[in-house]
Amino acid sequence: MMEFETLEEFSVASEISDATVKVRLRRQLNHKPTRFSPAPYCLDLAVGSVVYQHYGIDEQRAREAAMRFLLKHVNGVAPPLH
Repeated sequence: MMEFETLEEFSVASEISDATVKVRLRRQLNHKPTRFSPAPYCLDLAVGSVVYQHYGIDEQRAREAAMRFLLKHVNGVAPPLH
């Protein structure tokens, strides 16, 4: 059975999509690298009832994906484009 440790978890109200945006970064404790899952990190991204899950990614890619997701769905994270 897979065991996870939650590293970061937060939710933010989105003004763009009128829903709650949730981000959860987890690390699998008993991970054994394979060809399809080389790294132990899991990223769960949600907007309302739509959930995007990423498994087997490294921490840098997980944090980058979370930031891109927040930039897309939350107003005020980055300055608006001209």
